Amino acid sequence: ASDHEASDELKFDGTQREMNEDGDLECRRTQGKMDSTLAELRSKVIGKDVASMRALQLLNDSQVAWQKSMKKLLAMYWPPQDDSRSYGSVFPMCLSMMKARLIEKRIEDLRAILDWEEGDVCIPAWPALQR
Repeated sequence: ASDHEASDELKFDGTQREMNEDGDLECRRTQGKMDSTLAELRSKVIGKDVASMRALQLLNDSQVAWQKSMKKLLAMYWPPQDDSRSYGSVFPMCLSMMKARLIEKRIEDLRAILDWEEGDVCIPAWPALQR
């Protein structure tokens, strides 16, 4: 890994290439957080009963639907072109930053299933699957 990649702090300054790399790194880090959150959710399901398997299937289905929705939203912002360079050298950074922002929102939604307060009568049923 380069010194640029090894740094935990993204500066989004320097050359456009470096800013594009920072955007990509931010997106990959955010994706990693979402992957960890999904793994945590999946780990809450103990057992192979019908309800547990249904919950896992719904999680997987919702993730696939979310990914499709994210791709459509990004295409709406930046409609596909024959030449992606038509959006300029800043495009890779902008695309990565928007992806990271959308992934962060998804993480918030997933965390709401995991991070509930005792006594809240409207908590998601997911934690109840843990036995």
